[in-house]
Amino acid sequence: MEAPICSGSARYTNVKGVSGNVYESRYVLTGYDADKVSSYTDIESRGIPMPYAVKMDNAPGNAKLREGLWIHGWHPSRGRFPSYPSSHGCINLPMDKAQQFFRLVKGNLDAGGKIPVEVVAGSQPDNP
Repeated sequence: MEAPICSGSARYTNVKGVSGNVYESRYVLTGYDADKVSSYTDIESRGIPMPYAVKMDNAPGNAKLREGLWIHGWHPSRGRFPSYPSSHGCINLPMDKAQQFFRLVKGNLDAGGKIPVEVVAGSQPDNP
Protein backbone atom coordinates (compact mmCIF):
# COMPACT_ATOMS: atom_id res chain seq x y z
CA MET A 1 0.00 0.00 0.00
CA GLU A 2 1.29 3.45 -0.85
CA ALA A 3 -0.06 6.67 0.57
CA PRO A 4 0.97 10.27 1.15
CA ILE A 5 1.75 10.92 4.80
CA CYS A 6 1.94 13.81 7.19
CA SER A 7 4.79 12.93 9.54
CA GLY A 8 6.16 14.44 12.68
CA SER A 9 7.82 17.80 12.57
CA ALA A 10 11.24 18.57 14.02
CA ARG A 11 9.50 21.57 15.65
CA TYR A 12 7.75 19.22 18.09
CA THR A 13 8.83 16.51 20.50
CA ASN A 14 6.77 13.58 21.68
CA VAL A 15 5.95 12.85 25.32
CA LYS A 16 9.36 11.17 25.74
CA GLY A 17 11.15 14.25 24.43
CA VAL A 18 12.14 12.63 21.12
CA SER A 19 12.00 14.78 18.01
CA GLY A 20 8.77 14.18 16.12
CA ASN A 21 10.56 13.43 12.85
CA VAL A 22 12.65 10.39 13.89
CA TYR A 23 11.22 7.31 12.18
CA GLU A 24 13.75 5.22 10.28
CA SER A 25 13.90 1.92 12.15
CA ARG A 26 12.18 -1.43 12.78
CA TYR A 27 8.82 -1.63 14.52
CA VAL A 28 5.96 -4.02 15.22
CA LEU A 29 2.28 -3.22 14.90
CA THR A 30 0.77 -4.21 18.24
CA GLY A 31 -2.75 -2.83 18.54
CA TYR A 32 -5.44 -0.60 17.18
CA ASP A 33 -8.24 1.75 18.18
CA ALA A 34 -10.72 2.90 15.53
CA ASP A 35 -11.84 5.83 17.71
CA LYS A 36 -8.63 6.87 19.47
CA VAL A 37 -8.36 10.39 20.85
CA SER A 38 -4.98 12.00 21.48
CA SER A 39 -3.84 13.33 24.83
CA TYR A 40 -2.74 16.43 22.89
CA THR A 41 -5.57 18.97 22.77
CA ASP A 42 -6.82 21.60 20.38
CA ILE A 43 -7.34 25.26 21.25
CA GLU A 44 -10.62 24.36 22.95
CA SER A 45 -8.90 21.75 25.16
CA ARG A 46 -10.51 18.82 23.35
CA GLY A 47 -8.52 15.70 22.58
CA ILE A 48 -7.54 15.50 18.92
CA PRO A 49 -9.28 12.64 17.05
CA MET A 50 -6.98 9.91 15.71
CA PRO A 51 -9.39 7.79 13.62
CA TYR A 52 -8.41 4.30 12.48
CA ALA A 53 -5.31 4.34 14.67
CA VAL A 54 -2.81 1.47 14.55
CA LYS A 55 -0.15 1.29 17.29
CA MET A 56 3.48 0.85 16.29
CA ASP A 57 6.05 -0.14 18.96
CA ASN A 58 9.78 -0.73 18.86
CA ALA A 59 10.91 -4.04 17.43
CA PRO A 60 13.08 -6.16 19.75
CA GLY A 61 16.63 -4.84 19.68
CA ASN A 62 15.57 -1.40 18.46
CA ALA A 63 17.27 1.26 20.56
CA LYS A 64 15.10 4.10 19.26
CA LEU A 65 12.74 5.82 21.71
CA ARG A 66 9.60 5.69 19.58
CA GLU A 67 7.45 3.33 21.67
CA GLY A 68 3.75 3.96 21.22
CA LEU A 69 3.80 5.69 17.86
CA TRP A 70 0.44 5.70 16.05
CA ILE A 71 -0.45 5.59 12.37
CA HIS A 72 -3.90 7.14 11.91
CA GLY A 73 -6.25 9.12 9.73
CA TRP A 74 -6.10 12.89 9.40
CA HIS A 75 -9.42 14.00 10.89
CA PRO A 76 -11.40 16.47 8.73
CA SER A 77 -11.88 18.76 11.75
CA ARG A 78 -8.17 19.57 11.47
CA GLY A 79 -8.56 21.07 8.01
CA ARG A 80 -7.02 20.02 4.72
CA PHE A 81 -4.49 17.17 4.74
CA PRO A 82 -1.04 18.84 4.84
CA SER A 83 1.75 18.03 2.42
CA TYR A 84 4.43 18.78 5.03
CA PRO A 85 5.38 17.41 8.48
CA SER A 86 3.10 18.84 11.15
CA SER A 87 2.39 16.18 13.78
CA HIS A 88 3.94 15.62 17.21
CA GLY A 89 5.22 12.27 16.01
CA CYS A 90 2.34 10.21 14.65
CA ILE A 91 2.17 9.23 11.02
CA ASN A 92 -1.03 10.69 9.57
CA LEU A 93 -2.72 9.30 6.47
CA PRO A 94 -5.58 10.63 4.36
CA MET A 95 -8.79 9.18 5.81
CA ASP A 96 -9.47 6.71 2.97
CA LYS A 97 -5.90 5.34 3.22
CA ALA A 98 -6.16 5.10 7.02
CA GLN A 99 -9.34 3.04 6.69
CA GLN A 100 -7.66 0.78 4.12
CA PHE A 101 -4.55 0.30 6.30
CA PHE A 102 -6.69 -0.35 9.39
CA ARG A 103 -8.63 -3.09 7.57
CA LEU A 104 -5.38 -4.64 6.29
CA VAL A 105 -3.89 -5.15 9.76
CA LYS A 106 -6.91 -5.56 12.07
CA GLY A 107 -7.48 -9.27 11.37
CA ASN A 108 -3.88 -10.25 12.14
CA LEU A 109 -3.86 -8.18 15.31
CA ASP A 110 -7.20 -9.70 16.40
CA ALA A 111 -5.62 -13.14 15.98
CA GLY A 112 -2.88 -12.16 18.44
CA GLY A 113 -0.25 -11.46 15.81
CA LYS A 114 2.35 -8.75 15.84
CA ILE A 115 3.13 -7.39 12.42
CA PRO A 116 6.76 -6.42 11.74
CA VAL A 117 7.29 -3.23 9.75
CA GLU A 118 10.32 -1.24 8.73
CA VAL A 119 10.22 2.49 8.14
CA VAL A 120 12.74 3.62 5.55
CA ALA A 121 13.96 7.08 4.69
CA GLY A 122 11.81 9.19 2.44
CA SER A 123 11.54 12.85 1.78
CA GLN A 124 8.97 15.41 2.70
CA PRO A 125 9.38 19.20 2.62
CA ASP A 126 9.78 20.87 5.99
CA ASN A 127 6.87 22.64 7.64
CA PRO A 128 6.55 26.10 6.07
